[in-house]
Amino acid sequence: VRVFIAFVLSAVAPAIGMPIESAAQNSSAATLTFRQAMLAAEDSRAADPVSLATLLTGIESPNEEIQQIAVRALGRLERFNVSDRIARLLEADQPAVRREAVNALGQSLQSGGDLSAYVSMLLARLENERDPEVRGVIAETLGRLPYLDSQTLQRVELILGSFTSSVEPAIRLGAVGGLEAIARLRGDQTPLAAQTIAQLRAALTTSGSDERALRTRRLALAALNVSGSASVETITAVLDDRDAQTRRLATLALLNADDLPERQVLIAKALTDRSAMVRLEALVAYGKHGRLMG
Repeated sequence: VRVFIAFVLSAVAPAIGMPIESAAQNSSAATLTFRQAMLAAEDSRAADPVSLATLLTGIESPNEEIQQIAVRALGRLERFNVSDRIARLLEADQPAVRREAVNALGQSLQSGGDLSAYVSMLLARLENERDPEVRGVIAETLGRLPYLDSQTLQRVELILGSFTSSVEPAIRLGAVGGLEAIARLRGDQTPLAAQTIAQLRAALTTSGSDERALRTRRLALAALNVSGSASVETITAVLDDRDAQTRRLATLALLNADDLPERQVLIAKALTDRSAMVRLEALVAYGKHGRLMG
């Protein structure tokens, strides 16, 4: 670490107005100096070559914190041309660094370019990654990529669907979150596969009141809603969910779903919900469909 910091100080310390001799007094001061330079580069969105070089140098650091800061900053630039450099950290020793690298890669790929090599890379990591937290982030990131190839999108959708039943909560949440992003990308014009819809409905049965369980149910229902796949059976079951936000999403389905049998009965039930935000959405649904209630 000391050798690395000494190497970068000659370029970084003067750039932020700190004498090299002062910064080099000890490794903690040097690390702080370089950290400040990276944060400044991030704030400026690496507007000049020196700032970009600082971040690219940071991802090569043996210091885990510096690597995380640098790769997070590179991702926020949303520049496709740094994707290769970011992708190197998918093999980093520390799971926290790998998580940041996956997120950053997903951001850098939003700006266009050929995704194929990176999609293959992330799918391979999804299979081989040993840390469930990292696998969950990979799954979610795969769902957020701006696919232009419908075959690749369908392939990713089916693979993510297979992870919605994972025993690891982080993986299950990541897969459902990825599918919710895909559902939004597809919209109601290109519905999810029947197999995916069945897997999302199964994910709605995830038990527990911890944040991951709640988010899994919410995202599963949001994906069904946006794809127009929330059935009467699904809505009926979810209106009894212990989580008010999930019940609110079920009530939204009452507003937007087409040709929904028993809509009147379900709206009436939502109107008596103990949560004000659920009752509010039920009132909106009643305003739109109330004439059908006689």
